[in-house]
Amino acid sequence: MPDDIRDALGEIGVATERIDDALADGSIVDLTFEALINGADTGRYGVEDVAEMSGIDPTVARALWLSLGFPLGGERQFSDADLGALAAAREFFDLPEELPLLLNQTRALSAATARLAETMTDRLLDGIRVATEEDVPQEEIALELTRVLRMDSLNELVLHMFRRQMVSVFGRRLGLAQSGSVSEVTTTVGFADLAGFTRMSHRLSSEELAQFLDEFESITIDTVAEFGGRVIKTIGDEIMFVADDTSAAVEIGLRLIEVVGGSSGLAALRVGLARGSVVVRRGDYFGDAVNKAARLTSFAYPDSVLASNSVKEATAESFAWRSLGRVSLKDLGPTRIWRASRVGAPRSSRAATTARGSRRLRAE
Repeated sequence: MPDDIRDALGEIGVATERIDDALADGSIVDLTFEALINGADTGRYGVEDVAEMSGIDPTVARALWLSLGFPLGGERQFSDADLGALAAAREFFDLPEELPLLLNQTRALSAATARLAETMTDRLLDGIRVATEEDVPQEEIALELTRVLRMDSLNELVLHMFRRQMVSVFGRRLGLAQSGSVSEVTTTVGFADLAGFTRMSHRLSSEELAQFLDEFESITIDTVAEFGGRVIKTIGDEIMFVADDTSAAVEIGLRLIEVVGGSSGLAALRVGLARGSVVVRRGDYFGDAVNKAARLTSFAYPDSVLASNSVKEATAESFAWRSLGRVSLKDLGPTRIWRASRVGAPRSSRAATTARGSRRLRAE
C-alpha cells in the first residue's frame, strides 16, 4: 500500500522526499489532500519570490495574503497556483492605487469561501473519521482520496455558482446604481431563531447537534429561496434573511414556523420582521430595520411572527394581523408591534398565542 500512494502522488508531481517524510510522521493524508487541491508544489516559494515573479511589491503580496485570513508563518509557503493568483490580481486591479478595493474584496471573498470550504470538507472528514475508527491504514485513506477527489468538476461547480450569484446581484442592484445609490436599499428584513435551543443543545451529542443544525439550515435556506427571499447569514440557531417583496417576507416567516415546527426533532421558531432603508455592505445589511427585526425576534413567543407597523401596513389585506400594542425597543424607542397569521386561520389558536405574547411583551 505505501508503494501505491507513492506512485499516485508521484504522478501528480509530489517529491519522493516529501512522501517519505509524510509516511514516517503520519501526515500522509494531509499531504495528499493538499497536493490534490492546491498542487504538488506548495511550499516552493517565499513571499519575496512570488512578489518578484508576479511583479507585485512584497508589501502588497503580504497584505493580500493576510486579507485571505492566512498568517505569514513560514519562509516558503506559496505554490505556482498562488503565484498565478497574484499575477491575475495585478492584471485585474490598478495597483497600488486600487489596493484598498482589492483587499476589501479579497476579505469578503475569503470569508465566503472559508465557509464553503468548511461545508464541502465535512463529508470527506466524516469518511476519514469512520475509516480511522475502523483502523484503516492512513496510506489507504490517502490513496482513496486520490480516487474520489475530482477538482475539475468541483472547480466547474463552484465557478458556476459564483457566476449565477453575480448575475442575480447585478440585476437586483443595477437600478440602484443608475439612480445614484449603490449601497442603500429599502427592503424587509427578517430574523428567525429557535426557541429553547440552548437547553435542547445540552441534551444532544455532538453528532446529534451537528445533524440538527444541518437540518435547520437546509430547511430555512430552501424555504427562504422558495418565496424569493435571500438568506444573508446563519448564526447557529438563528438566520437573517431579506425580501424585497414584503408579502413574501411575511409568507416566509409563517412558512418557516410551519415547516420547522412540523419537522421531527426541531424546536419552535420565533420570527421578527421589519421594513425600511438599510445599507448593504459586503453582502451584509445594516440599519434600523435590521436592529428592529432582531429585537422583535427576541420579543416573539414561540411559533409566532411579529412585525413592525410598516410591514403590517404594506400587507394589511394579505394576512390577518393582531395588534400587540406599543413597546419600547432598546435603542429604537416606542414601536407598535403586530402578530401575523394567515387569513382564515382558527381564531382560537391565534388568540391564545397572541394573549401569551402580549403578556410577555408587557413583562419586557
